[in-house]
Amino acid sequence: MQLVIFRKTAENIADDYLKSRGVHLVSGQARSRRVHNMTAYRHGSQDNKKIDVRRRMIS
Repeated sequence: MQLVIFRKTAENIADDYLKSRGVHLVSGQARSRRVHNMTAYRHGSQDNKKIDVRRRMIS
């Protein structure tokens, strides 16, 4: 019960603070998952087959 009350008061305090500062929160747009250069994407896919990720690093 105390946690519920705490969350409500914290939310109210945050809302009041944002209102006093004149800040409006909006959700951003999702990034598009479109490939811009398909030949570079395919070239990277071919190159990653040559890389051994589990190999020990040379130091």
